[in-house]
Amino acid sequence: MDNNSENNKGQFTIKLQDWQKGDIVAGKEVIEMAYQRLVNIATHAHIKIQGLSINPQEVVHESFERIQNAVKKNPPIDKIAFYNLASQVIHNTCVDLLRKKLAIKRIPQTEALHTEKNITPADHSFYQLLLLLEELSQLHPRQAQSFKLHGVMGFTIEETAKMTELSEATISRDVTFARHWLAAKLSAI
Repeated sequence: MDNNSENNKGQFTIKLQDWQKGDIVAGKEVIEMAYQRLVNIATHAHIKIQGLSINPQEVVHESFERIQNAVKKNPPIDKIAFYNLASQVIHNTCVDLLRKKLAIKRIPQTEALHTEKNITPADHSFYQLLLLLEELSQLHPRQAQSFKLHGVMGFTIEETAKMTELSEATISRDVTFARHWLAAKLSAI
């Protein structure tokens, strides 16, 4: 039964738990699995948001060190906890990077800023979306979690349902609710 229960946990969770028990090799494997997933997510999100000036690799590299530090401080118990932590760290990293760009733009200079440092309209929209996600997390945590896992982290409805131990129908409703809530808030801006 114990062996069966380990099979049900999933390879990622088993490696994560082994890492927390001191298995350095398992830790490296968790990092490799997560890193590739995060690069894919960031690249996909960058393609979806046309005109965004922050580089997806920059976000992942900046986030990844923060994720490793967060895992050391507060070890996640399973895959959902890890990706929730990663989602929050990536979110905060994007906010920080965009705030830096906004601050750079506001500094008076005699010559024009380099194009790469200018903030684009897509950056403003993305920044607003990130702030609204923070608000949604405060008001409707379950719906925000479902949206982040499915809409931001790229997990399927089925994967999200398994990780959160909710039904696929509930996840679908939560994601739909979050999308409508975010759209209504964005249209009011």
